[in-house]
Amino acid sequence: MADYRGAASEAKRAMVLMRKREKEKEEIELKKQKITDEAAAASDIKNKFASYYDVFEEQLKDSTVGLISLDEMKAKQTQIIKEKETELVTKVAADTGTFKCPEPGMYTAPPGGSLSFNFDDDEDEEEESDDGAKESKADVSKLKKFKKNPNVDTSFLPDTRRDEEETRLRETLMKDWLERQQRVKDEVLKIEFSYWDGSGHKREMLVKKGVTIHQFLFKCLEQLRAEGQFPELRSISIDQLMFVKDDMILPHHSSFYDLIMMKARAKTGNLIFPFPESIKSTKTDQTSDASVSTSDKQQNVSSNKTSSERVDNAKVALRGWYEKNKHIYPASRWDAFDPEKAMNSTSSDAQNLKP
Repeated sequence: MADYRGAASEAKRAMVLMRKREKEKEEIELKKQKITDEAAAASDIKNKFASYYDVFEEQLKDSTVGLISLDEMKAKQTQIIKEKETELVTKVAADTGTFKCPEPGMYTAPPGGSLSFNFDDDEDEEEESDDGAKESKADVSKLKKFKKNPNVDTSFLPDTRRDEEETRLRETLMKDWLERQQRVKDEVLKIEFSYWDGSGHKREMLVKKGVTIHQFLFKCLEQLRAEGQFPELRSISIDQLMFVKDDMILPHHSSFYDLIMMKARAKTGNLIFPFPESIKSTKTDQTSDASVSTSDKQQNVSSNKTSSERVDNAKVALRGWYEKNKHIYPASRWDAFDPEKAMNSTSSDAQNLKP
């Protein structure tokens, strides 16, 4: 570096590179040393387990000279192993001074203790205490019976009889609920609608509450085709018709029963199908436990009420006519019914009614 001639920045750069290379060399040397140490440790572990077997093999080689049979070879091996074991035992006994090598075939019990499975002592004790044990067993059995607490709640434990009763009760309640719903769905509605093609053509029809909008439009199309006053209805399908009530275009898959029970509302916030009496009657039927005669009377009363329930201000229009004239009144006020908005409005009303 003393002979280097150039700018000072280049000299500094060269010094930095030299230090970096020296540092890399030191790291490489450390890695090499680590690898050699690991290899030496591995070789030492192998050598640790070879000392005993080398001595054993040397003794076997010294004792067996020349050709010998297999049986003699095995006998020599067993003899050398026994001698080795006795040496180890004597060595341990000499170190501790308390261990005694037991003779083969003999067993000495530990002093000051008795075996848990010593049957001789147990038989003697049982013979002496047979009379007392019989008397104490009766008392213990009586005490065991009174250990259970009858006041503990066991409702969380599995009980087949209780489960069967619950399933039976659920089935009866479900059957009763379905019968009530079917009774409400069979109630008749008188719908006053007008076929709208720019002007109203009023018609009437009797349908059940369980009928869907699609089925209602099918009956309307049959009735209007039979009259023969509207030639544009000859070659259309039901999907091209719309049912509008209070400026809300109702979906075909919904039934009148669903819209009544969900309390579907128009833009103004009023119910599309305001039938409070029928809704109250269903609630009272679900909560009352009257006899058969009273239920028959309620059915007669409900049948009389359904005859007076009617739907007005309803319109049936072609979807094509609506697309062409939706910027003109009254089609400009029509919107598709959204059940999520209706459910949110009913839930907010329920919250406002809470005390």
